[in-house]
Amino acid sequence: MLQLNKAQSAIDREPAEPEIVSGAETLQFLVSFVRRQFPVIAFVTLLAVVLGAIYLITARASFTAQAQMMIDAHKLQVFQQQSILGDVPIDTAQVESQIEVLKSENVASAVIKNLHLNEDPEFVGSGGGLLGAIFSFVLSPFGSDQDQAASEFELNRRAILAFQDRLSINRVGMSYVIQIRFQSYDAEHAAKIANEVADAYIVDQLEAKYQATK
Repeated sequence: MLQLNKAQSAIDREPAEPEIVSGAETLQFLVSFVRRQFPVIAFVTLLAVVLGAIYLITARASFTAQAQMMIDAHKLQVFQQQSILGDVPIDTAQVESQIEVLKSENVASAVIKNLHLNEDPEFVGSGGGLLGAIFSFVLSPFGSDQDQAASEFELNRRAILAFQDRLSINRVGMSYVIQIRFQSYDAEHAAKIANEVADAYIVDQLEAKYQATK
């Protein structure tokens, strides 16, 4: 009987109404939270401002030069005589293959050799800028022997990686025109390298044809 009454009282009990928090209480909670965490918020904000100022001071201006070249589609002209409407599909595979040749290490090595980029600090150095200079100065007592012992092969590999990272080769729409873009800290240097990439590609193609003929 006692258990029945307890169960009945539990059934008759009404659910508690949810507590309603007013806007003033919410605002007061936020204000108190900001006051408690103010040192942390101020430190993080100051740190972000300082890092942003350091980046703006030390960041070097970067320039991108563009050069365009057209792939010789002479091999495809024979099909134009067989086309009634004169619409010849573009050989996408051929163009993409030439883009990969432009991105190859053969072309990169030729440009690096002709322009002596393996002696340029921009390609084999710490990256330039105030931070890079400070970083190199701090680590110079520890890595001077290693830097002096760096072989020509290591310098060339470092220059090739930096060169390919700054090089961008894209096809202009569905045409035979290929756009060469190169990024450098010096505008004149960037333009010179972009033009040299096109020249190195032409020399590479002539050398390949010469070897095939030979």
